Amino acid sequence: MSKSTGGASQERNGQPDHGLIGTLTVRSTDEVPAVQRAEFWRDEVLRWIEPGAIAREGEPFRAQISRIQGRNAELVELASDAMTASRDLRRCRRDGFDDLSFEFMVVGTSDATNDQRAHRVEAGDLSIIDCSKPTAMARSRHRNISLMVRRRHVLEGTRLLPSLAGHTFTNSGLSMLFKSHIDALMAHAGDMKADQRAMAMDIATDLAFAVLQAETIGQLEPEQFPHGFYYAAKSMIARHCVDPNLTPLLVSDILGCSRAALYRAFAGNDQTVAQSIWSARVQHAKRMLTTARYNNISITEIAFRSGFQDHSTFNRMFKRRFDMTAEDMRRSFQKDSAAP
Repeated sequence: MSKSTGGASQERNGQPDHGLIGTLTVRSTDEVPAVQRAEFWRDEVLRWIEPGAIAREGEPFRAQISRIQGRNAELVELASDAMTASRDLRRCRRDGFDDLSFEFMVVGTSDATNDQRAHRVEAGDLSIIDCSKPTAMARSRHRNISLMVRRRHVLEGTRLLPSLAGHTFTNSGLSMLFKSHIDALMAHAGDMKADQRAMAMDIATDLAFAVLQAETIGQLEPEQFPHGFYYAAKSMIARHCVDPNLTPLLVSDILGCSRAALYRAFAGNDQTVAQSIWSARVQHAKRMLTTARYNNISITEIAFRSGFQDHSTFNRMFKRRFDMTAEDMRRSFQKDSAAP
């Protein structure tokens, strides 16, 4: 079946068509008869690479591709049977397609050569394909998500672009957050409005630039991509807030930036890093207090599991945030749950 909430990625005079920003398009081989799928996939779906062997023994080829158009990038999720594909030098010169593709292999493996650099990608890896360079790949049955960014926007966003064809990123805090973000975006895109998808795409692009900068020059300049960096820091804090040893210093170490840069990013959003950590902890405690399966766990234990080391601090922070005690919130939840 085919579903579209906008249209395919397009540009006008080198600029994105703003009427399409935030749109989601889904195409599937199920749209056409089995004998037409190879031609359909080559001519109607894949844009920058030529599919090779895509047929399965005794069974028709199946694949689905989903696209979200951003301001300066496109997010593409491909779930496909095993296939080979290539892009030769002649095609590179002919179409001038120069995107850098940040590729997250969610499931499956890929053996690829990009700009004469051979590399193997396993499930969980984040790598780069330089679409302006000759490419050949052989993929198992797979699902991968790619953020495709025009080269000029990468240059504008990072001020540095070494030869990264075939590069696989280290599995750092930033790259993990980027992969988590684009995976969640694709999973929930159908339930989001176009402006929400556009905002999420801006964050994805910022995060990709942050990962690239941290990997290539070993340090991060959050001011160049404030939306993505602030989101990354908030997400990391939400994940690790239950660790009582989480501090602003540890947050900056995980993200690969200075504490001063981290403080400036939060100040730009009228917050401090410490406030964000405490807020994440009390929100975690609230979720436990309002979840039935934790009804038999003491409030002291909930405070401990939420990252608080002493009960008095927990009581003070919780009352300040919700204008009620943890005991009152639990009683209110249990009363509402018991009501017919």
